[in-house]
Amino acid sequence: MEDLIQVLEEAKSWLSKPENTFGYSSVWEDSSMACEDIDQFIQDLKDRVEFKVIDLQILFAPTGPIQEISIYSGWGKEFLLLADRFDKALLLYRTRS
Repeated sequence: MEDLIQVLEEAKSWLSKPENTFGYSSVWEDSSMACEDIDQFIQDLKDRVEFKVIDLQILFAPTGPIQEISIYSGWGKEFLLLADRFDKALLLYRTRS
């Protein structure tokens, strides 16, 4: 769970950058909306509240909301590394849950 939370915290850090472009986002209007969603997942994990894993996977999916922001904001390569870490952390989380 800690690995997954760490990846989400890093995603939140990227999403909160003031120079990000949200105009092409299919989900979020601005960084506060994005960070609010990420915060909710983090809190659910910490509180051990059940949530739909698919909702979390969609955020990190190819052409998903985070990648949309990353491409238009200049950190697309960094997103790919983050998404890889997310996949590994999620697999570990699911095997332990």
